[in-house]
Amino acid sequence: MIQIGTLTMQTAFALVGMGLLLEILGIWQRRNDLITIGIRTIYALFFLLTVSNIALVFELMRDNFRLEYIASYSSKATPPLYKFTALWGGQAGSLLFWSWVLAAFSASALWIARKRDNTLVPYAAAIFAFVLLFFTLMINFYTNPFELLPPDIIVPDGRGLNPLLQNIGMAIHPPLLYIGYIGFVVPFAFAMAALFTGRLDNLWLNSTRNWTLLSWLFLTLGIVVGMIWAYVELGWGGYWGWDPVENASLIPWLTATAYIHSVIIQQKKDMFKIWNLLLVIITFLLTILGTFITRSGLISSVHAFGESEIGYLFLKFMALITIVSLAFFFINLKKLRSTRHLESPLSRESSFLLNNIILLAMAFAVLYGTLLPTFTELIHSAKITVGPPFFNKINIPIGLALLALMAYAPLFAWRRISVNGFLKKALIPTAISLVLLIVLLIFTKVPFYAALTYALSLLTFAVVFVEIGKGVHVWMGQGLSWTSALFTLVGRNRRRYGAFLVHIGVVLMYIGFSGAVWNEEIEGAVKKGESMAINDYRITFIEPMVFNRADHNVKSGRFLVEKDGKAIGTLIPEKRFYAKRNQYNSDVSVITRLSRDIYLVLADLRGDTASVKILINPLVLWIWIGSGLMTIGTVIAIWPRRHKKGKE
Repeated sequence: MIQIGTLTMQTAFALVGMGLLLEILGIWQRRNDLITIGIRTIYALFFLLTVSNIALVFELMRDNFRLEYIASYSSKATPPLYKFTALWGGQAGSLLFWSWVLAAFSASALWIARKRDNTLVPYAAAIFAFVLLFFTLMINFYTNPFELLPPDIIVPDGRGLNPLLQNIGMAIHPPLLYIGYIGFVVPFAFAMAALFTGRLDNLWLNSTRNWTLLSWLFLTLGIVVGMIWAYVELGWGGYWGWDPVENASLIPWLTATAYIHSVIIQQKKDMFKIWNLLLVIITFLLTILGTFITRSGLISSVHAFGESEIGYLFLKFMALITIVSLAFFFINLKKLRSTRHLESPLSRESSFLLNNIILLAMAFAVLYGTLLPTFTELIHSAKITVGPPFFNKINIPIGLALLALMAYAPLFAWRRISVNGFLKKALIPTAISLVLLIVLLIFTKVPFYAALTYALSLLTFAVVFVEIGKGVHVWMGQGLSWTSALFTLVGRNRRRYGAFLVHIGVVLMYIGFSGAVWNEEIEGAVKKGESMAINDYRITFIEPMVFNRADHNVKSGRFLVEKDGKAIGTLIPEKRFYAKRNQYNSDVSVITRLSRDIYLVLADLRGDTASVKILINPLVLWIWIGSGLMTIGTVIAIWPRRHKKGKE
């Protein structure tokens, strides 16, 4: 299969290069036959890269250590699941998988658009082919996963997959993140097609709406699963450390979120065309930047691949896209200017504009903090780094401003609303939230930002449920039960009410984030039969356990958790040693409740004495519940409406 994998990769590169030339010639000469052949090369490319990926997986499963990639990222003792996930566990394999996902998105988007009278398709196909050409160039000439070790080097067994990646979260986190990143090539390709053709109406938006939402959903899931992985695998007790690679996924998520909201104004009011094109271009560029951060090795991160020369190729690729995109953007700038303008700062249109500004401000703050060490090292030969306190200090106020906007935005009318009209709608929910804020600040020890989070969350819930209640009331007036009325309401406007559910999920995540202000932590050594106390809990060390698994040695212990003298669960953390990589890894143990997590890390085990770190992390579960609601809401918004057949 090595020869098959290599041959299909090489053929893919040659084929996509030919397809790009055919697309350009077809567009230039207005020859549909050349355009059609060019599009079909992308379908063929998807098939070829599918075979390449299957070939690498086949060699991983049969432990073919003649391949340098497999010798570096797998071993005989690696479980089958993680042999499979080793496909994206290293630089070369992950780029092959990335190329396949890119080909899948490109081919699917073109296949779905084939029956539409869409003048943008040939130009979008050329963009797809160009991006695919870059990635197939990489996997053939810079990071070939089928590269053989020299004949004189015989490897009886591989090093195995990085222990940090041998976690079910990492079996799904990279694919989710890749799909989220790569999916934005679809709106980018059609946006560039609109700029190339001068067709600047809503066609490119309508052609890519669901692709954008799907990509945003997968990027969201990728980020959340990555948070869960960091929480249970890294052993430091948190889920977000403002690591550069974490930030690299958050930044395009923020700009994509702005874009998803902003397109509504173009579709409804024929405004924000400049905003939308810029946001699409920026989001796609940020996905490439995120890939650069992950793969260049220039920025230190626990999530990144090692230092590599391919990072500079990504920079050149990003620079070329930036120049071409901005050139065509400015060529079309006059056509993009809207004849319609905001009529009032108290309007729904203005709230969407403010939403764009807030999200971009947060994205810029995160980008600045992420790239600051690199820039200072280049300019001053001394690296200046910023840590979580910087990011929290900047982003918490911005995030609370966004939460306030989320609460009040549904109260604004299109075009304008009078001050009295707005106050009439906002007075009661605002008064209730203010009462909660005052009570929390005066009668409790809740910190200000946490109290403000709860007050704004209550405000958002009140506004959302009132809006839903109004709609349900209308349908109940037509004789429906409240459940039937609710399902009818959502079914008739899935986009609006799916968005409401997403917003509820975001609010729950805010509540979960706020729990960090009450985190408690203790460390110490405890002997068998002894206990440690934290908060209202007593953790007793019941017994030590030492044993071996196929590819690592394990030190573990059983800990009984009690509250008020009543047992509530058992924690069994592990300290693992992987001899092939000479690497230790902690597997934490967590008891999860709605109110808090009891989180235990085994730092060491010597005889009957365990060195442990115990944390109480309040409200973490609400983050995962909120992300689940965001997922459901997005699926509702994407889900196609059933078209009833009937006479026209």
